[in-house]
Amino acid sequence: MPPSANVNLMEDFASRSGNSSEDLFQSIADEVDWLDIEFGNVLIFNQGLPHGNRVNVESETRWSLNCRFKGLYTPYGDKKIGEFFEPITMRAASKMGMDYQFPKTS
Repeated sequence: MPPSANVNLMEDFASRSGNSSEDLFQSIADEVDWLDIEFGNVLIFNQGLPHGNRVNVESETRWSLNCRFKGLYTPYGDKKIGEFFEPITMRAASKMGMDYQFPKTS
């Protein structure tokens, strides 16, 4: 969606979202700009923006690779088949927290 349409959606999301993702799509269908990502190219975007897909009715298969960067202690939620999380960097504050020793009590 263009930025101005996105602002309008966010301001009125509760009344436009309906009971399903299909209801939401139907309420914004006229404002959606479909992106054409050519073979060999990628799209990087802010996952906070409205996004999604429709049922593939084309004769060719589409592939999607979802890469997310999260904090080490961010809740991972429910993992499904093929999903995994692998830490790539541990920050100094995380290392300090992991090394913390609780005081001894008698």
